[in-house]
Amino acid sequence: MSILWNEALETFLKHLTDGTSAGASYFFVDVHISAGTSSNIENTSRSKLVQYDKAWNQFRNETLPSNPDKYQHLMTRYHQINHSRNGQPKVHIFGINYDGYLDSHARDFMFDLACIKYPTDPNNRSYKPSRARWISHYARQIQLSIANGAAPAISYTMRNLTSDLSRTALPPDLDPCIPAFQLNNTVLSERHPDSSAYESLDATGKIVIQATPAYHLEAS
Repeated sequence: MSILWNEALETFLKHLTDGTSAGASYFFVDVHISAGTSSNIENTSRSKLVQYDKAWNQFRNETLPSNPDKYQHLMTRYHQINHSRNGQPKVHIFGINYDGYLDSHARDFMFDLACIKYPTDPNNRSYKPSRARWISHYARQIQLSIANGAAPAISYTMRNLTSDLSRTALPPDLDPCIPAFQLNNTVLSERHPDSSAYESLDATGKIVIQATPAYHLEAS
């Protein structure tokens, strides 16, 4: 596997450094999704950055000196592409939890992309609200995808809880809008099944990822 990875990496870096790709650049995005709190997300992102730095330093200080004939050409290409970072590849960390909280690294990454989409114009300050609307649009789409992905598991847990309660004593103040059970003849059926509760589920109960609509500034 490592041989295939090295060959693919070498091909990729060679493509970026040949004559037809002058000025090309790249970066990695490490996305992690968690059921934890905002603090958990931030701590995980910081830990990931430390691990990436550690891996780069290990490659530079141990792997490369131990076998320069095998890895020196990779380091040369790294320096050619990532010259402003002394060869180290750029890694963006993107953390989000089921509550839709985007960690500080994710927000910084979206701001960087917005700056690319709407560059600074000293003669026109409209680029600032344009960036804000662009970030807001795609942040909501990402949050929607996370919510739709988590919803079936949440519904399943609530359904099991309600099912257990319905076999004993169903609380009279139970919210009728959450998944609950009702007795039809001798069969318990859901009042609010997943197929109608969540747009992310199709008729068979499988998760369907909704297409993200294109962002049109004029329509904002």
